[in-house]
Amino acid sequence: MPVDFETDNFGEKLAAQGYDRSLKTLFLLEGLIMYIPPEAVDETLSFIAKNSGKGSAILFDYYPESVVDGTCELEAGKNIRNYTKQQGEPLQFGIREGMVEAFLVERGFSGVQNVTAEEYRKMYFHGINKDREVCDLLFFAHAVIE
Repeated sequence: MPVDFETDNFGEKLAAQGYDRSLKTLFLLEGLIMYIPPEAVDETLSFIAKNSGKGSAILFDYYPESVVDGTCELEAGKNIRNYTKQQGEPLQFGIREGMVEAFLVERGFSGVQNVTAEEYRKMYFHGINKDREVCDLLFFAHAVIE
């Protein structure tokens, strides 16, 4: 479902597609929240937390706030920030390191799981992929609505 998170109403768009707020739903926000303004992130998460069936969940990837605001000391962080800006899609939102659980709990979620690069490397990169590089600055978060 196409949505412009800066101008469209996420809830109205979902309703127009037949969204049933009583059903358990997975909201997959991969490759999204880092590119929209903090206000749009808050509005989206607030809608999901208040308008989703019990057991619904969110899954998203994110960068640390330091990558987004340019204070990351790592060359990879600077490269990510510069590249996205050069492509016309600058990073707009990040979560302070170590704060994803508090961030999501404040917005009505529970059961927060944060997956680091080291963790997903161990979980998924085996066999011919065992030496594949992964970005140490990209995290994944999962949380539910009870």
